[in-house]
Amino acid sequence: MTVAAGLTLAILVTTFALLIMTKIPPPIVFLGSLAAALTFRLAPQAELLKGFQNSGMLTVGVLFIVAAGMYATGAITMVMDKIIGRPRRLLTA
Repeated sequence: MTVAAGLTLAILVTTFALLIMTKIPPPIVFLGSLAAALTFRLAPQAELLKGFQNSGMLTVGVLFIVAAGMYATGAITMVMDKIIGRPRRLLTA
């Protein structure tokens, strides 16, 4: 295994470990991983940043922002209460 492959594997393992075991926000973890890959020049800069040009990736990012706003305002609870309702008995729950 080459040094570049070993570094890439180490960055991936560290990224997954940080996402699973810590409360560090995912955007910080991913930006740190990107910074490490850029620092060690594991791939050309254009290739590493290409994912940010993908419209699907941008859509997912915007949806995360919308979902966080809905969660913070309580809109999700209001919508789910309308759809599911509040059960009055254990059997209906």
